Amino acid sequence: MALWKKIVLICVTMLVVGYLVGSAVWVHLRSNSVVCNTLSIEIQDESKRQYLNRSELAALLKQKHIYPIGQLMDSVKVREIEAVIESHPMVRHAECFARTGGEVVVRLSQRIPLLRVVTGAETYFVDTDHTRMPIRESVKDKVMLVEGEVGQRMACEEIADLVLLIRTDKYWRGRISKVRIRNPRYVELIEQPRGNIIILGECRDVKEKLSRLKTYYENGAAELDLPEYREYDLRYADQVIGRK
Repeated sequence: MALWKKIVLICVTMLVVGYLVGSAVWVHLRSNSVVCNTLSIEIQDESKRQYLNRSELAALLKQKHIYPIGQLMDSVKVREIEAVIESHPMVRHAECFARTGGEVVVRLSQRIPLLRVVTGAETYFVDTDHTRMPIRESVKDKVMLVEGEVGQRMACEEIADLVLLIRTDKYWRGRISKVRIRNPRYVELIEQPRGNIIILGECRDVKEKLSRLKTYYENGAAELDLPEYREYDLRYADQVIGRK
């Protein structure tokens, strides 16, 4: 290659590198000088449930001294914002990120109640993640009522599993209206509309117990014209014991 071509190639390369470096420095300096002017809070499932509002979330960020408006964009602590938003008892998950032009976005989903627990001492929800959730008037979801002698651990574990099983079963989800707990070893289901009582005993082998009763309803009771009972006891293996 001729000497003059090498010189031209070197000069062009230096110009390109200089341009790229200069552009990077300019972008960095510009980003350091951009101030957050917009906080956008996007509630993904807002059309289905409205458990909270944007003003209380903004107030929560201000209380924790990480409200981004007025801060330089490179000093906005997005991970801390996420953690604070997720600490709100009605928030299931939060994601925070920055957009060009000085905008900080918080995108969140709300917790979904699964059941409502009513004991002699307190009332609360358990959500679909098996976590305690506070009562709030804005919660309008139709959920299973659980009442009686039930501790929080049992409500969030065995009873939440039981309610999920009922909700996902086409046959039972429209028939069971309430779970009643006399003690951890004596769990009852209340049918609607007649108010029949299904005695499960312990929350073990629930799917098999309900399958046994369904078979009785659809086959035994219908074919043999058996009477309707007030109680159906499923505590004993391979049996459905009816009591008037």
